[in-house]
Amino acid sequence: MVLLGHLLHFYDPIFTKIEETSRLSVFFDFFRADLAVDAFFVISGFLIGSILFKEYKKNLSLSFKSFYLKRFFRLMPVYFVSVFLGIIFYSLIKNSNSDMPQIELMLGNFWTNLLYVNNFIPVQEQFMGWCWSLAIEEQFYLLVPLFIVGLFKWIKQKLWFFVTLFFL
Repeated sequence: MVLLGHLLHFYDPIFTKIEETSRLSVFFDFFRADLAVDAFFVISGFLIGSILFKEYKKNLSLSFKSFYLKRFFRLMPVYFVSVFLGIIFYSLIKNSNSDMPQIELMLGNFWTNLLYVNNFIPVQEQFMGWCWSLAIEEQFYLLVPLFIVGLFKWIKQKLWFFVTLFFL
């Protein structure tokens, strides 16, 4: 859904404008990339949360080192290759068409992708703008283990805490 949604958007942005798609076939409403990204965040959060809860239940502690090393080696090798290929691609575009100042700006911001902070700069200036969701997910990975450890250390009535969170 995300790939098709982006394809439709970049082919013809009218496909992803909600008010405009109401006139089109229900088929195009199904391929809304924004809903797929939301679903991905929910599934990812559930997966990471359940991994952390299982580890805590098994060991009565969390190994931050193990958690972050697993996340790093799961994502970074492919991501580094993608960023490297993106640098080559943008450099080729810049060299073949010198009247594109936006490419220079995007190339200058490649480091924000490597640090997963590209979602804090305007999308027009992002090196690989489609990686904003990965940045948010990595920030989630950084904060959630700290939240869970704090939760288990300071909250005695865990069940009631979760019930309250659910209703809030």
